[in-house]
Amino acid sequence: MLYFYIDRYVGQYKIVEIKMPKIVDKKEKARAISDAALKVFRKFGYPRTRMADIAEAAGIGKGTLYEYFRNKADILRFAFDEYFDIFSQGALEAMTGVTGPTQKLLKFVDFALGHIAEWEDHCVVYVDYFSSERSLGEDQFSLSCLYKTIKQVLMDLIKEGQAAGEIDRSFDPVAMAELFVSIYDGIILHRLFENTETDRESLRKAALALVKKGLLN
Repeated sequence: MLYFYIDRYVGQYKIVEIKMPKIVDKKEKARAISDAALKVFRKFGYPRTRMADIAEAAGIGKGTLYEYFRNKADILRFAFDEYFDIFSQGALEAMTGVTGPTQKLLKFVDFALGHIAEWEDHCVVYVDYFSSERSLGEDQFSLSCLYKTIKQVLMDLIKEGQAAGEIDRSFDPVAMAELFVSIYDGIILHRLFENTETDRESLRKAALALVKKGLLN
């Protein structure tokens, strides 16, 4: 934004332009840094990436980078929190307006399976991180909050469906929730380890069909 003031000198007037310092949105800046960091992690691998590499990719000085993050693990934690917020909001929106626990469950599973591409980008880095974090001596970073939250949502919906007589009561809600999460992660890990380009949409439809046929009364 530009500001002006009128300066009077020797009986005349002149307009002087003042350039005010740009106001930085720290949250947006942190997101931009974490996005750049994820790209560098995927390119070079988490252990080999230096903070200087991230600063260069983000177009900032190394000192500025440390104003936002203490280390690489701190950046990864921020990126995960951002992803989880987006995932949670998307899942809630997918279930909005849907009545009945079973339909909500299917909408939740369908949304998660349709969101695999976004999670896969993160998983490439997380697999690399978890294979090396002990040797790096960094503060341990965990994905447990994501899995705990997802499993709880699934368990609650399964129990509600069983109470309503829509889902087979012989199923253990805890085991079913574990299975759903395993399907989700399994699809991604298979693609990573096999280095294959499976049709995500076909997998989504197949997995959802199995859930419908096996779960509902």
